[in-house]
Amino acid sequence: MGLCGSKSSPAGYSKGTEADNYAQRKANGFKDPGLEKVRKDAVKQKKKLRHVDDPDTISKRNLKRNKLKNNTKRKAGGGGGKKAGKKGGGGGGGLTQDTLKNQRANLKKVKRRS
Repeated sequence: MGLCGSKSSPAGYSKGTEADNYAQRKANGFKDPGLEKVRKDAVKQKKKLRHVDDPDTISKRNLKRNKLKNNTKRKAGGGGGKKAGKKGGGGGGGLTQDTLKNQRANLKKVKRRS
């Protein structure tokens, strides 16, 4: 053994090839090329697969859709609320005085400068 602590290198492997390998790995961002190939193949396979939703989310989505349909039917039906006249119109499409009053109350108060 020498004083520099040098080890004998395996046959055909020198510091020059090691430096070249290091430079190549550094250029690739120290990523494993085999692992990158596997990852790209997995991404390709994933694109080919047909997307299927989770059964629980499908049933929840259907329940929500039905609930929305029922709510819109009640609002649009004009089932004759407090303001329904003899013809049963009631519940028109515009804003009522009560809703306007509530919205105005919720607005932020701004002081005017004199």
